[in-house]
Amino acid sequence: MIFTDIEITNLNLNSNCINDIYILLAKYLCGIHFLRGMSESESDLLNRYIVEIERRGKGVNFAQFNELLLILDLDQVSEEFFEFFFLNNRITDDGYISLDEIKIGIEYFRGLSMLSFGNLENVFTQCRIMNRAELENAFSPFNKKPEINKDYYSRRPEIILDTQKIKRDETWMLGYISGAKLLKDINEAEKQLTTKKDQETILSTKEYLQNLQEMKTKNDKNEIIALNNTDIYLTWDYLDVYFATSMRERWEYEEIYDFIEELFATNKQSKLENNNNLDELKLRYFNPTQSICNNPRNKGLIEGLMLKRCRVTIYMGQESDTLGKDSELAATLAQKNPVIAYYPLINPDEYWEVIKDRSLYYFIKRIYVLNAEGVFDQINNDESFKKIAYYYNEILSDFVDRINLFYKNDCPYSLFQKKENIFKQQKYFIKKPENDNGKGLEFNSENGIIEYTFYDICKLLAFAEHCVFEKRADVMKSKHPLAMQIDLENGVSNGVLIVRNSNQCRELLYNLLTNSCEFTIIHILLYSISKKEWSTFSDYLKVSSQQAILDCISYDTEDFFIYQKRFLSGKEIEILKDMKDNDKIPFSIRRQLNEIENIGLTALKEKISGCFFRIVTDDRKITNSFWNLFYKNKED
Repeated sequence: MIFTDIEITNLNLNSNCINDIYILLAKYLCGIHFLRGMSESESDLLNRYIVEIERRGKGVNFAQFNELLLILDLDQVSEEFFEFFFLNNRITDDGYISLDEIKIGIEYFRGLSMLSFGNLENVFTQCRIMNRAELENAFSPFNKKPEINKDYYSRRPEIILDTQKIKRDETWMLGYISGAKLLKDINEAEKQLTTKKDQETILSTKEYLQNLQEMKTKNDKNEIIALNNTDIYLTWDYLDVYFATSMRERWEYEEIYDFIEELFATNKQSKLENNNNLDELKLRYFNPTQSICNNPRNKGLIEGLMLKRCRVTIYMGQESDTLGKDSELAATLAQKNPVIAYYPLINPDEYWEVIKDRSLYYFIKRIYVLNAEGVFDQINNDESFKKIAYYYNEILSDFVDRINLFYKNDCPYSLFQKKENIFKQQKYFIKKPENDNGKGLEFNSENGIIEYTFYDICKLLAFAEHCVFEKRADVMKSKHPLAMQIDLENGVSNGVLIVRNSNQCRELLYNLLTNSCEFTIIHILLYSISKKEWSTFSDYLKVSSQQAILDCISYDTEDFFIYQKRFLSGKEIEILKDMKDNDKIPFSIRRQLNEIENIGLTALKEKISGCFFRIVTDDRKITNSFWNLFYKNKED
């Protein structure tokens, strides 16, 4: 694990900045929230001590480090504590550390504390006199070096009894809901043969029925394979990755199948393209497209066991959320295990080529859902959307009506791809709306008639799906309460890590399993601040002679919050609070300034996903109540 604490990084540790040394040790190591400041005597002794260290040029050893703590009236640490956090990652082994290495050691301590304890104030008191074994236990598994974890996975025995693979285009028939369509079409085809009299319909129905029966024969065999695969999953001594999914349609099975193939590069071509580093770990994972259960209750028991055993859950952000999938996400976080949430990064210019081969049922379902959720209304003013379809309301309504008539009059089946392909090749015409102002952009429109094709619908829907997934990824990252849950055993917060493609997911999964993650420790002060509001606020601080405060804060242009890059003193905090009524400052900032001491938080931000993996709140009331009540005996 690599940790970078922004505030610690910006501290200057030398004899000219002895207050920074005091802040480093008192606040960031010992976790003292309200700093009293140094006395004149402490300041003088510390200055002399640092000057002497600089003169010798050797740093400090364990005994000298404890002397440094006592100079500032801070508690000493055990020799094992010193070695664990300050000598553990050094190349040389002379027992001495420089002032800069003290910073690195304290960053490591704070990072592990957030991962293992969920707070930064009491950990030092709990751990400062622990021996090596106690420290290993307290900070496990996050303290294990990456090479140890890599060795653990790579030395695993090979799988003796592996699962059998079911083909991509046959997996959907295993589903409770998607597979039922096969039986429904068989029954409908048999019914049509008894009611229809024209030879052309009878011949095409017989041909279709034969295809359906061949599919059912394949599925009967695949069901036996899938049941056996489930039994095999139940015998494995290891299970590393679980996929939380909702698969109710054919395209959902195929998307999950493709993603897992890409993630683990299970074929030679994928391995060449992806340079897969997961191979060396000999991971075992539960593939939901290759497994079924004989009844829903047993399925629930099996999935519960999988969640308990797995080390990482990958949550598949799909077209809709479901109770089962969301509960699996929450259950994983509550066990302190990480969740990677995958929301595909959709390029509309490419995605329409993906969806054009899907059944017409996909289009009618997604148009209904997206329209009900107001997606088309939300993107009506988007210029890139207008270029696709100015008459989108009229066209979508007309297209849905045509599909309904097609299923009613021409094709009573849901799987008859041959007839659907004929439908897709047609051109469609509608009248211009009466209130049209002549601004139609891409669609042909002459003599009051608008012409469109199935491929126009594909492009329209692809753009809408792009907007949906962008919004859902943003909501999960920054707004959804489900994205941060607590470990029910020790109260540690546990956040969802979001990725947008299989390469990101592969790298993050590898890092999580091997303790190779990189984190930034960042202290957020104010939220939901626009770039314009930050610019106004920073300009005000400059002209009002508060450059010292401005030097201590900065702005995140991606997540729109103001964070602390250097320690703010109590006096500086009071100056900021006094600005709450200043109308020269944007309202969104002023309304937060009065509670600036409580509304902030310290976050552990993971590098690949850019998400908060752990948080520690600044709110004193929540902190005090939480830790007093969390461990309270339930019988009380």
